[in-house]
Amino acid sequence: MSALRQSTEGRLCVLDDMLRAQARRRRLRRGGLAVVTLLFVVLVSLVLYPGRHPGAGVARTGTVTATRAPAGSRAAALTLARQMLARLVVPAGSQAAHPPPLSVSSAGGNLPYTVELHRFVLVHEPVAVVQSFLLAHVPAGMSWAGDGLAQGTANTVTVLSVAYSPRSLASGLTNAQLGTAAMPLADDDTLIRADAGVSWFPPRSAAEQLTAASFRSVTVTATEMFPRPRTVTRTFTSPVVIGRLAALVNSLPATPYPDVAAMSCAPGGTVYRLGFTPGVVIYAGGCGASDAITVNGKEQPRLWDLGVLTAAARQLLHLTT
Repeated sequence: MSALRQSTEGRLCVLDDMLRAQARRRRLRRGGLAVVTLLFVVLVSLVLYPGRHPGAGVARTGTVTATRAPAGSRAAALTLARQMLARLVVPAGSQAAHPPPLSVSSAGGNLPYTVELHRFVLVHEPVAVVQSFLLAHVPAGMSWAGDGLAQGTANTVTVLSVAYSPRSLASGLTNAQLGTAAMPLADDDTLIRADAGVSWFPPRSAAEQLTAASFRSVTVTATEMFPRPRTVTRTFTSPVVIGRLAALVNSLPATPYPDVAAMSCAPGGTVYRLGFTPGVVIYAGGCGASDAITVNGKEQPRLWDLGVLTAAARQLLHLTT
């Protein structure tokens, strides 16, 4: 293992920097999420087509009660992360590696609702051959999620990556990915770092739920920046519309990434605002696929939203896509 130590001297820190940057981008990507897609299909239809019968998971008893917002757990996320690492297929003759403790931190940093595990594998093959092998051997139950090349600034380290995602996720889990980074060593050896990351939705407290009957109206506003500035707004006093929008909000999970509240994102083409009277304001479609929500001026945990509220707002305002 001394040869491994010499081969990786001064290079693992570069690998760590690359992996952290990739993890940050992965956290904020607007990738597919089955549970939110289901909410989009079922709940937005309730807002737009009030005369239709409710779908699965929705009961009608004078008002609409939507499916409960999904919540996960660290235990479930940890189990899946371990399974993904165990499913990684590596070339024959590979062996577990234990490089110097320069790169033992997780690639994604310290996140309260994310678990990240990693392992190292030493392969006696050139890095390009290793990447080709990883591309050709997708782990069981997973799909290819991307590959690429990253060039480090120190010692011209070249890292070839391959990533996989589970084909399905248990309710309450999100952004699960198994990423591999292959770094060339001396004598045509390759060091693979495999990172398994899984996030889960934290539970939403009863205080974060909207009570439709307590609102007199809801004002939906879209402020468009492009191609020309304009504002479209409508106020709804119908208990049906208020109830279904409140149910939609209640059905969204809390974001597993609370740090997005402090981020500064480039503004999109349109800003959407839902103002429930009295006291609740929601800005939909913010940083990190999240909705900002305040109750009586007090900021609440952000909601994880892949476009559900913005789609509902556009339909209510009769805005074209």
